[in-house]
Amino acid sequence: MPNGSEQASPALRAAQAAEQEVRDCLARRQSFLLEAGAGAGKTYSLIQVLKTLLASEGQRLRRNGQQIACITYTNVATDVIVSRIDNDKLVFVGTIHMWCWNLIKSYQPTLRQLLPNIDKWKEILIEGGELGELLVEYSHGYRKITDEAIMIHHDDVLTLTAELIALPKFQAILASKFPYLLIDEYQDTNAVIMEAIKNHLLPREQGPLVGLF
Repeated sequence: MPNGSEQASPALRAAQAAEQEVRDCLARRQSFLLEAGAGAGKTYSLIQVLKTLLASEGQRLRRNGQQIACITYTNVATDVIVSRIDNDKLVFVGTIHMWCWNLIKSYQPTLRQLLPNIDKWKEILIEGGELGELLVEYSHGYRKITDEAIMIHHDDVLTLTAELIALPKFQAILASKFPYLLIDEYQDTNAVIMEAIKNHLLPREQGPLVGLF
């Protein structure tokens, strides 16, 4: 009688081989790209990678105050992944905007310095806006200067993050906080951010390890 591997469909065998290659990359601490068609189980593979990392690296991550970053395309995907890993706090699961703002929100002076370089903000400042020492905030996603704060747009969050990722010191801080960066549906992720990741994070020997799904 044929054994289980002989009975497996070509698609299943290919999926199993791909998952083994991903595990090998994790063992070698090497970034990877996993591509597959719709419905091929990429989210399942992503969750398996998270579980593997939590099992093998969980104690070290907890000891060092680090997290795995898992970037999703939608809030629905975020909820699914969180539930599958039992809401383990060693994993930051969220959309690209959530993750980026989490990374940059404490760099207030730098954000105020970079904002005038963004075309839309050039227009606002020409019309008489003043940044001063106001707090940069991101909540409703529209550009506005009030007496209390500078409100930035969704696109601004991504542009500012990409600018910061280009800085070696910020790269080191990012890698020390998130030694693993997993991105679901990377082909739909903002091009500015993906270029920054490809140009500045993937080549770094010191990490983070990047997994693109």
